[in-house]
Amino acid sequence: MYRIFSSNALGLIIALPFLIVGVVAIQTTLGVLLLGIGLVLACAALFHLYKLWRFTRQFPAPGKFVDINGVPMHFMAEGPQKSQPTVVWIPGRHDSGLEMWALHKALSDHNRSIIYDRIGSGWSGINDTARTPYHEAAELYDLLQKSGEKGPYIFAGHSLGGMQATSFAQRYPESTAGVVLLDAGIADSFAYVSNFRGPKNVPGDSLLLPVMAAFGLMWFKLPKQEPEKYDQSDLGQMQLGIMAQPKSYSGWIWALNAIFDDLLSLVRMPGSLGDIPVYSVIPCGHLEDERKGVRAALPDFTDLQMENLLAIREQGRRANAALSNIGEVIIAPDGTSHNLHEEEPEYILAQVQKMFLRIADSAGEAS
Repeated sequence: MYRIFSSNALGLIIALPFLIVGVVAIQTTLGVLLLGIGLVLACAALFHLYKLWRFTRQFPAPGKFVDINGVPMHFMAEGPQKSQPTVVWIPGRHDSGLEMWALHKALSDHNRSIIYDRIGSGWSGINDTARTPYHEAAELYDLLQKSGEKGPYIFAGHSLGGMQATSFAQRYPESTAGVVLLDAGIADSFAYVSNFRGPKNVPGDSLLLPVMAAFGLMWFKLPKQEPEKYDQSDLGQMQLGIMAQPKSYSGWIWALNAIFDDLLSLVRMPGSLGDIPVYSVIPCGHLEDERKGVRAALPDFTDLQMENLLAIREQGRRANAALSNIGEVIIAPDGTSHNLHEEEPEYILAQVQKMFLRIADSAGEAS
């Protein structure tokens, strides 16, 4: 099912039964109606495939591929290799590495930096492995090993990407120099909303979105919804071409389902990362703005449920620092929200630089 809903041919797959039944029953009014519907759907699906063909010709994958368990996985490594660790940027949700493009480009001017597409996102292929942070950390480890990029690494992860960063650090501490969490997710939040999940309650958790993408609707919807992000620049058009595909939505759905089915795999105990330095960078926004965001995402929550979730999130933001014996909570500038990496990129880069200095100081003390 996941592969079907991730396929760019999904629209044709949906249109085909209408066409077949319509042709068979062409002598009836219902047959003519079904044939007409099938033709409209097929035309929309072919429009999407045409747009995708143009996109792939204009914007081939900007990075390289390595084979991970038979699936091509895309990554982009740039910048000079220095004594400082290479930084690996991990986006939130189940997004493409393009979401971290601006930070990657800025850092790669003077340090080695990597962005990549999880399996099932961006230019990478898909497979049927559960899309949990634990499994995706293993795939990232294989990617880094095969890429030839030298570790240990600093992992900078946003939201769900932060949970993947801590999964990696716990599983591969020898390959982890430090972790910068950008308002990272926590198991408690997922556990709290797990009984309320569904198309109405979890953003993106709807099979309607990949279906809309398969019929070409996202090519119009996204620029209208976020004109500044999906502008006419190369980056804007690359992001549009990636997000207009069904797998950009089905991947998030299957990631959520995998997480909700195995919540215990997300649990991290205080001190579980040992002496790996961790910065938990949290927003300093206005509670009312965050309350509105939660209300929009979880419209069926009562006021009490919403306040409980906000309290869990605030507590978790600070608890993430306690995963390390030497973790720190860092409060971002006033007015920042969950997407603080987009709102204050220079501030985030400054925290990465701070992590460089901390690792260097620790190495000096050890020697």
